Amino acid sequence: MKDGRRIVNWAEDALPIPARKKMQVLTNIQQNVDAFVYVTLFIGLIQAIVAGFGFYMFDIGYPLAAAFAAGTLSFLPVIGPYALYLTASLVLFAAGDTMTAIGLALYGLIIGSILDYTLRPLLLSKRAKLHPLIIFLGVFGGISIMGLIGIIIGPIVLSIAHAFFKDLALFEK
Repeated sequence: MKDGRRIVNWAEDALPIPARKKMQVLTNIQQNVDAFVYVTLFIGLIQAIVAGFGFYMFDIGYPLAAAFAAGTLSFLPVIGPYALYLTASLVLFAAGDTMTAIGLALYGLIIGSILDYTLRPLLLSKRAKLHPLIIFLGVFGGISIMGLIGIIIGPIVLSIAHAFFKDLALFEK
């Protein structure tokens, strides 16, 4: 994000195609990146709501603080809201509330996995107007190459490559 303008300027200079076609390629890439930002913010909001509900449902206390923490942590793809659920579960376990600790840990793991591995790719495919298979390949390819940060970076890189090559193929015709 910080170097966005510099990257666009470099791409404009580096692409060996006419200016009008160059702008179309860059516009499509920008739309895909915007889709990823939107979906990341939306998933953060959903993570916050789910965490607040979970803390309320398990009668742990401070559901609004948990919601805020989960929403904030959701922007960290390596640990995300899992850190919140794990920490709270460990505290509950240490306090002797084993069943609530296990329940909260399972709740966080299952809901977090559904949001990160199912809902995120589906929303990205709709918002970026890409086939869901491209998003899933980006997610799982990104994870295998870069670890958990690949959940976010993998689909972005693959969607940029897809937009670039799709547009360039149209220009060749």
